[in-house]
Amino acid sequence: MKRITRCAAAVLLLFAPAAVLLLFTPSAMMAQEAASNEPDPRDKIPRWEVGAAVIGSLLVGDASDFLDGGLGILGAVGRAASGPLWIRADVSYLGLDADASPSERADNAILSLGVGPELGVGWPGLRFYLRGSAGLMANFQSRSRLSLPEETTWAGMLGGGLGIRIRLSSGSHPVALDLGGDVFKTGELAFARSSESGGVSNQELGIITLRAGLTVGLP
Repeated sequence: MKRITRCAAAVLLLFAPAAVLLLFTPSAMMAQEAASNEPDPRDKIPRWEVGAAVIGSLLVGDASDFLDGGLGILGAVGRAASGPLWIRADVSYLGLDADASPSERADNAILSLGVGPELGVGWPGLRFYLRGSAGLMANFQSRSRLSLPEETTWAGMLGGGLGIRIRLSSGSHPVALDLGGDVFKTGELAFARSSESGGVSNQELGIITLRAGLTVGLP
């Protein structure tokens, strides 16, 4: 419970600045649009987007009995396909809370590689989207002492989520605030535990992630 409380507090701190921007940016955008009767041709949705974000996570399922969520980073690239449909690929790295004993610390880190469709609705300055993703997740184990062999395991993953993008600047390389969340389910992965807790535990993993970041559009 303490781990969950700490992780929830970290996620709230992560999203506090984004919440302030979310509150004030739409009104600034509407005022800017009202000041101009002529649409700016540069305000169209770009064909490409690249982005980076900070992510916070919570775990669900049996693995949450000995592991908790953590913080990580995400990078993504998207390409407009047809109309509101986009194809996006992303890579993320997420460090999980350690399972520790007085003599040993066992850490796990998740690397995720995913690609899938994204369906967006809205306007160039404000877009809501739904997305799906499929790919691979890997767990990298490390320990404070060499009592157990190191191991890396891979498994397939499926997920999906939603989000909002709020344009902060226009032009040929528009910048947008990206807020969203996803849910992922993986196949069986091997997770490191301290020797006193059993060494290694093979579990399927459920992950809920929240993210806050920026995207940059490309022509």
